Amino acid sequence: MKEKKPVRVFAVEDDQLLLDLIQMVLQLKSNELVGAAMSAGAAMLAIARFKRMKVDVVTVDVDMYGEELNVEQFIEETRRVAPRVKIIGLAGHKVNGADYDLGKAKTKYLNDVIDEVMGRK
Repeated sequence: MKEKKPVRVFAVEDDQLLLDLIQMVLQLKSNELVGAAMSAGAAMLAIARFKRMKVDVVTVDVDMYGEELNVEQFIEETRRVAPRVKIIGLAGHKVNGADYDLGKAKTKYLNDVIDEVMGRK
């Protein structure tokens, strides 16, 4: 059986505890957190590095404390710069333009959603 290549994930999350949890969950299936942004500004700046970092998936917390992340602009710019990157919205409501909304998923397991958006299921 061919071993699956680890999925390279970039996380946009302003809560350090949740960011640590995302990293631990990814490691359960040998996926890799290759970078993170903890503010809307840092998230927008990071997009330019997605190709160089070989990012496969971006998880986006759309409810960032104290600042407004323009999710539609973030997704649009990500699609322009790195069109192959899959985007998973981490919210309890619809995330326009995302490939998947974890809050609306039939499963609550991040690694299962990553497998699905990467075509592994």
